[in-house]
Amino acid sequence: MSQGAQCLRCKHFRNSPEYLESELSGLRVLGSAYASVRSEDGICVLTDRLLSARRCCERFEPLCPSSR
Repeated sequence: MSQGAQCLRCKHFRNSPEYLESELSGLRVLGSAYASVRSEDGICVLTDRLLSARRCCERFEPLCPSSR
């Protein structure tokens, strides 16, 4: 898969700090989802897994141009 097919560019990937804090109960106890160590990692809503933003998979669907 090409580098353009990374999770970061997929419509099923959510990585906003607000979304992560709402989905990962207890995360705020450790600090927050705004941490620099998280980078751009996020959650795939299809697999319900926390993933690297650089990951690729066969279920990739590109974002609409106006969505980010």
